[in-house]
Amino acid sequence: VSSRASDIHIKSDSPIFYRIDGQLVPLPDAVVESSRIQQILAAIVPDHIQEKLRTDREADFSYDSPDVG
Repeated sequence: VSSRASDIHIKSDSPIFYRIDGQLVPLPDAVVESSRIQQILAAIVPDHIQEKLRTDREADFSYDSPDVG
């Protein structure tokens, strides 16, 4: 929120990118292991998108946290 990012792009074993003012900006030293991504996604991805994520290995969805932003 403080970075004004509109999106977060996460890919296993790759740097995390924020979209800020339309530009993808890498987060220095922020690489997330595949096992951790799977844990996070299991907690936040809606059930109806889980199948698409399994078959296509990608998904576009939004997540709203009432305590953030």
